[in-house]
Amino acid sequence: MLGIRLTTADLLLRPAVGDDVLALGAVVPDDLELDPASARFDVTEGVNRRAAIAQGIWRNWGTWTAES
Repeated sequence: MLGIRLTTADLLLRPAVGDDVLALGAVVPDDLELDPASARFDVTEGVNRRAAIAQGIWRNWGTWTAES
């Protein structure tokens, strides 16, 4: 599945890979509602938000099946 690419003249869409996790966490907007079940840590809100993004990505990778 990681080889899937959708392209147009102006856009490339592809699944996130491990190297993307930090970059995605850094650009998440402040008004994006995150999974309230994500673990919270005794750190700044920004770090918690980035951790929640990483948790969601890793959870999706870990639970992916060919049928999903």
